[in-house]
Amino acid sequence: MVVEGGVIMSCVLQAATDARARALGPLSPTFNIHNQLRAGLSLVLPPDAHVRVNGRLLVSLTRVSDGRNVLLSRFWSRQELIEALLCTSFIPFFSGLRPGKVRGVRYIDGGFSDNTPVTSPVAVTVSPFAGEADICPADNSASMMAESCHRLDGGTELLSGGETEGDGDVCAAPWDVLFVVCDEMVSTYFSWLEKLTKKPG
Repeated sequence: MVVEGGVIMSCVLQAATDARARALGPLSPTFNIHNQLRAGLSLVLPPDAHVRVNGRLLVSLTRVSDGRNVLLSRFWSRQELIEALLCTSFIPFFSGLRPGKVRGVRYIDGGFSDNTPVTSPVAVTVSPFAGEADICPADNSASMMAESCHRLDGGTELLSGGETEGDGDVCAAPWDVLFVVCDEMVSTYFSWLEKLTKKPG
């Protein structure tokens, strides 16, 4: 299944634009990242996405009731696939107060229990952060975000839009940072793919 990279970039930039329109940026009570993700997934995933990924995609989730890691690899519908992806992206308080459900069970981000579970020697792990995943940045792209942080009067470090220090505004990361991070992930994927195709056998 191929998803157009330009569409994904547009979704990221739209979310950043919406965040910038609010005084508290992504932390504003009126900014709903969950709705942004839902709209983006609904836009890029084809009608038969769940059929294409069945048995090939593992979604790592953390079950709210007991904190245990759960892996889902079978999806009965496109909507169920979207709900699973929304659950694995749910960060309490930042994403909202009520985690979503898959088959009647509430889940949050799988990183709280097992960020990159490996179930097979041929499994391909993907992470936006530097580490041991098969597809990940050579160095931590998140550090670029940290460089854009400013300290507010209350002493809390939050992502800033590059405004002058002390102005009190908290926005999404600067455009150049967003472009570099997205471009780096795309380059990392193609580098991995090139190495894979060069392997003997």
